[in-house]
Amino acid sequence: MIDSFTKEFFFLSNFSRAKVTLDGEVYPTTEHAYQAAKTLDPEVRAKIRDAKRREDGSPWPGEAKRMGAKVTLRPDWEEVKLKVMEAGKLPAMVKKDTKEHIRFKDQVKT
Repeated sequence: MIDSFTKEFFFLSNFSRAKVTLDGEVYPTTEHAYQAAKTLDPEVRAKIRDAKRREDGSPWPGEAKRMGAKVTLRPDWEEVKLKVMEAGKLPAMVKKDTKEHIRFKDQVKT
């Protein structure tokens, strides 16, 4: 049983580094993309996409999550959030072996 997304299972975490494309923009983690999908404002999405650690400038999903908690939610968020979540998690389950750039499924209209 997997009870934590740490060590050998960290690749399943939204915080794991894997490039993700959402609406033509590349995000450093699924967490960055998920939080950005909450809004339709391209400027806010860009800020979330670029969320980085102050110490070393590396992508920081924790900051993206913090920023996503403050956005004005898109009007259809309640209807699309599970589809967005599912589209982000499926690639996470295969990315450990493929190490490919992953994309949200085409059927998720963001």
